[in-house]
Amino acid sequence: LFGLTAMKDGATIVKCPLTNILVDMFYYLNNFTNSFVINNLSYLFLISRGYEFHALMDVVDSTEHMANGGVKDAEYLTKQFIPVMQKIDPQYELFDMVAFDGAANVQKGGRAIAARFPRVIIIQGAGHVCSLFLAKTFKEPKLQLLKTFTVIVSFFIFFCFV
Repeated sequence: LFGLTAMKDGATIVKCPLTNILVDMFYYLNNFTNSFVINNLSYLFLISRGYEFHALMDVVDSTEHMANGGVKDAEYLTKQFIPVMQKIDPQYELFDMVAFDGAANVQKGGRAIAARFPRVIIIQGAGHVCSLFLAKTFKEPKLQLLKTFTVIVSFFIFFCFV
C-alpha cells in the first residue's frame, strides 16, 4: 500500500478534548523536499524512518460537542474526517487505508469512510490496547520495582542527554 493513510489521535490538553486528523504516506522520493503537493495543496510532511512521512492535517476542538453530551463516535468521526480527506483527494484515488483504534464505534466510522473512498481498507491500531494492557500489568506488586527503575532511567536519560 503506497497511498495515503488517514489516522485519528485523540488528546485532552488542559481539559480540552481534541481530535487530531493525521495522514501518513509511504513513498520513495529521490529528491526529498519537506513538502508534498497533492491537488495543488502543499502539505508539510515530517520524515522518519526513511520512506515514511507524517502530516497533521487538522486539529478539531471537540469541547462544544462533548459539552452537549456528544461522544467521539462513528458519526462524529466521519463528519470530521471526510471533508479533510476530500480536500486532499477529491477523486477518491489517493487514500488506501484508515487506521483507528479497535473500539467498535470507531471502526464503524472507518467503514463509513471506506464506503465513500472505495480503495480504503480499515485496520485497527494497537497502541491504545497495548497502553491499557501495560497499565494494568504494571499494577502488579512484583512489577513495581521494574516500573520505578524505568522512571528513574527515563528521567536520567532525558535530563542528561537532551
